[in-house]
Amino acid sequence: MKLSTITVIAAWFALAAQPTIAKDWATSTDGAISSAYVAQQSGSIAPSYINADTEGSATEIAQLGIQQQPIDRTEAIRMELHSYGGYAEDWDGEGAVAPHKGHVDNAIAMLERIPSGFPLPKPMLSSSGTVGLYWDHPNLFADIAFEDNGFSLFTRDKRTKEETYAEGVSVNDLNAAWFAARLQKLREA
Repeated sequence: MKLSTITVIAAWFALAAQPTIAKDWATSTDGAISSAYVAQQSGSIAPSYINADTEGSATEIAQLGIQQQPIDRTEAIRMELHSYGGYAEDWDGEGAVAPHKGHVDNAIAMLERIPSGFPLPKPMLSSSGTVGLYWDHPNLFADIAFEDNGFSLFTRDKRTKEETYAEGVSVNDLNAAWFAARLQKLREA
C-alpha cells in the first residue's frame, strides 16, 4: 500500500463519526412527545418496573387499569339495538322518525331467542323509525321489521327465487321449531 492510502485510512478512523447523543425528551420543545409527561416519568417514556427498594433486580408489575372485556357478536348486536332507543326525532338530520322503544325491546327479545346453530342477523334502523334484523346469506335473504302488533318476516330463496311473507308474528311465539320452519336455509352451507 502506498503511504497516501495508509494516511487516508488512518485519517478515516481518526475522524470517525461522533457518537449519537440521546435527546433529552424532558426538555424537548419540538412537540414530538409531551415534555410534561416525560418530565413526570423521570425522563423516560417507558414506565419503570424495577423495584429500587430491594436488592438485585426484582421487578414489580403494575396493575393494569380497567380494560373493556371483549364482547361477542350477540352482545355487539344487542348493544347496537339498544342504542337505537336513544335516537330522537330527526336523528339523521333529514327528518328521520325516532324508533319506538317497544320495537327495540322486541328486536332484542328476538335476538335472544335465536337458536344455536343459526347465524346471527344484522341490525338495521330505517329513517321511518322501523327497527329490523336481516340476514343476507348465500342461500336466503330474510328481513324482519318490528311493528306494533309483533313483526313481519320477508324471505327470498336466492336459488329458487321463491318469496314468502308473514306479518303479525309475536316475539313470544318464537321457538326453535319456528326458526327451523322459516329460516332453515340459513343453516345450509
